[in-house]
Amino acid sequence: QLRGGGAGLDAASAQFVASMASSWKRLESSSIEKVNVGQQENLGVKELIKLSNEQIENIMADAQRQAAARVKGGKDEDTLALVYALLMDSSSCRKRLNDYTEGLLVQTAQKMDQFKAAFEASKRGGADAGPPANYTPRRK
Repeated sequence: QLRGGGAGLDAASAQFVASMASSWKRLESSSIEKVNVGQQENLGVKELIKLSNEQIENIMADAQRQAAARVKGGKDEDTLALVYALLMDSSSCRKRLNDYTEGLLVQTAQKMDQFKAAFEASKRGGADAGPPANYTPRRK
């Protein structure tokens, strides 16, 4: 049952909107923060992002199947097409966010490894005990 009375949609259109709302909730739970909840093993960032992207792609495929049968033709075509487009756009944005997150976290991990290696070398007093190549000292 749609809240607000369904705004004059016929039964099939109201059902489509309800299924898109369900897909929207599934999309919300596909974020990398929520994907790892309940997992038995600790997953790395790349695995979490892969799992999140797979869930997003499944949601998009389900929505595409539902829309193919319902969006074209009928008095509510524009409204249903808009609901579908919003879900697909949000899905694409989530995948893009995952890509950016992965890029940032990988860069951060690489810099941390460089810093750690330089720190360990300086503790040993070795000849290679200089700062990382991309290190910029702070001004005093």
